[in-house]
Amino acid sequence: MDKIELYNSVLSDIGNLVLVIFGFSVTLFTVIYSFIIGKREQLKEYSDKIKAGNKDLLILQRQSNAIKFIDKFRSFNKHLIFTVFVDLTIYIGCIISKYLVRKIEFKEIITWIIGSISALIIIYVVIMLIITVKDYLKITKI
Repeated sequence: MDKIELYNSVLSDIGNLVLVIFGFSVTLFTVIYSFIIGKREQLKEYSDKIKAGNKDLLILQRQSNAIKFIDKFRSFNKHLIFTVFVDLTIYIGCIISKYLVRKIEFKEIITWIIGSISALIIIYVVIMLIITVKDYLKITKI
């Protein structure tokens, strides 16, 4: 196997990996977005009840919890949006590099840059996953 084939193979592998992360991130974004919309509707109901004069502490607590929920998941979705756009950029870079770059020196540099950015994105996603699992364990603890 010559060097150009090796770099093309590496670019294909990186492209496949970021495409998987891209799909995962888009799916998760969509699910969380639907949860946010649902909570937002609940928040409107709570706000309407409070405006109508209902000073029930339970309604006030539910409103506060809904706001916290929305803020937390909006923040998480911002990370997912970042990941989606970086993954898409990396994937396009892989395709362009694989099929359009013919000069071996340039292909090597591009492969190292794309590989490094991909490694950083994977680390970023793993850190987000660890934080999410820790948060999940803390929240669901009985």
